[in-house]
Amino acid sequence: MKLEVGMYCYIKNFREYGIGIIDCILDNNLCVIDCQHNAHTVSCDNVIASHNIIDLIEVGDYVNGELVSDITGEYFRIGDVSHNKPWLSNNIKTILTHEQFENNCFRIGD
Repeated sequence: MKLEVGMYCYIKNFREYGIGIIDCILDNNLCVIDCQHNAHTVSCDNVIASHNIIDLIEVGDYVNGELVSDITGEYFRIGDVSHNKPWLSNNIKTILTHEQFENNCFRIGD
């Protein structure tokens, strides 16, 4: 897939930066990505992107403050409710990747 400005994305192996938006694609195969108002310049080869943000959600992420526990075909199990992709696509307010969650937890007894 050809990357385009405005696509939702994350940096391979760096989902702890969160999901962002491609702000700029430079001539030397570099992308400028805005992840939560922090700009990152990375090789375009290290970017996973989609026009639909729902394609970037993984099990273990949090959508609208609720845990994504299962993704099966066209359905996402979030909290105690299953949602189909079209409905969820139109109702996402926030996403926290499971990597962000893990990196920002205070651990008791560690």
